[in-house]
Amino acid sequence: MVCPILLTNSQKLLTAFLSVVLHNIIYVIDTENLSVITQS
Repeated sequence: MVCPILLTNSQKLLTAFLSVVLHNIIYVIDTENLSVITQS
């Protein structure tokens, strides 16, 4: 019973980590686009 619980926890951590990384990437792209628009 320990392995499935660990697997579920690692999947939750992986999902949370990926969502945070994806959010950061989108945020960086948005800020870069805004700076480019402001400079032009």
